[in-house]
Amino acid sequence: MSTPKEGEEPTSKAKVEPTILMTRRLQSFGSPDLEVTIGKSEKLYRYHSFLLASQSDYVDTILSSPAARNEQLRGRISFPDITTDSWEKMLKFLSPCEVLPSLEDMIEIIPFYDKYQFSYGLKYCDQVLPKRLLRGNESWFDYSDRETFDKKCKECCQLVSLIMPLNDFPLSKIAAAAWAAQSLKRFHSIDVEMMQTLMPLVENDESTIKSMVSTYLGRKCKGMSMNDMRDLVKQPEFPKMCITRCYQIRHLDDQLERMRTKNLHVSGCGDMVDGYYDYHESSEFKSEYGSEFAVTHEGGAMKRYWKKTHQLLSTVIIILESVDVFGTEWEIYSQTCSSNNDDGEASGHDEESEINSKKVLFRWENNGVFNSLVPPKLGWTVVDESIPDVGDIWINYDFEGHIKEGW
Repeated sequence: MSTPKEGEEPTSKAKVEPTILMTRRLQSFGSPDLEVTIGKSEKLYRYHSFLLASQSDYVDTILSSPAARNEQLRGRISFPDITTDSWEKMLKFLSPCEVLPSLEDMIEIIPFYDKYQFSYGLKYCDQVLPKRLLRGNESWFDYSDRETFDKKCKECCQLVSLIMPLNDFPLSKIAAAAWAAQSLKRFHSIDVEMMQTLMPLVENDESTIKSMVSTYLGRKCKGMSMNDMRDLVKQPEFPKMCITRCYQIRHLDDQLERMRTKNLHVSGCGDMVDGYYDYHESSEFKSEYGSEFAVTHEGGAMKRYWKKTHQLLSTVIIILESVDVFGTEWEIYSQTCSSNNDDGEASGHDEESEINSKKVLFRWENNGVFNSLVPPKLGWTVVDESIPDVGDIWINYDFEGHIKEGW
């Protein structure tokens, strides 16, 4: 049998209507013997007491209490805090039907299922919720309406917050941890409050912690221990800092797609560094889940780098790249490689070899006052003073592709 879509009603005439089970009149038991009043308006419903008691431990306890044996109290129970709409939804999903509760439905009914001990209702929601969270990672990305997508993410986060203190959601808690990890890596539709809700679910997930830290620090997080990263994400201000960075980075990426460079040439740095550099897409950002730096914003200014092989030493390459996603700091450095690639060129930008052999030659930084999404042309300073023949450092290149109108 195919799974119905959200909100879809059964089409077969043989299907049982959603609320018949709880409201049906059983001839062998006479008329319904239990009156239930709902909401402040005290709307009256009638049920067979054993049917409702079989679904709710709270109702069963009330009906079996000494007070209930008093004839004046035995046939009536009141739920003043539940609206009629919520009550009818609660009973609807206790009955055999193919209409799956939506995210909004579960946000509405789970607190009442829990408060009034409708154990079957809780178990049913535990089966449905993982499917809804999974849709949050997959199908929702097909939504063209960003407002709808944001709404679904907030609903998922609200449900996660609802179920985490409860003991009746083992399946959903596993799915919630997976959803939290994906959401915190992608930072789609996540705000500070949602991030604070989700972070406890990933406190032992090293991959997610690395991704969050790299969002904030860029390549500066290389060399940090996992304990240092955990300490950073536990800081009270970290969610706000991280979300602010993500919003800024998304804007930078939109600009960067329109600012591709070609024919980059460096001069004034000496024979080792001067010359033409080849453009490269950073392998760290080719796959969204390929490394600790593969974050959703695709790296901002870190997305690309430029390199050339040393004129005299084929095992040494010179690399020009940004240190952080905003381009507030850039470096030109040499890196020694142990082997050549198939074209006879020194292979490079390998993380392990970079850590062991990286030597910063020149740096551009403005203490966070300015930033550059592409290699800065002026303002470079010498880091390695042993480099001879340093003149006026100049980087030049052309733009290719579309430059956004008004820039």
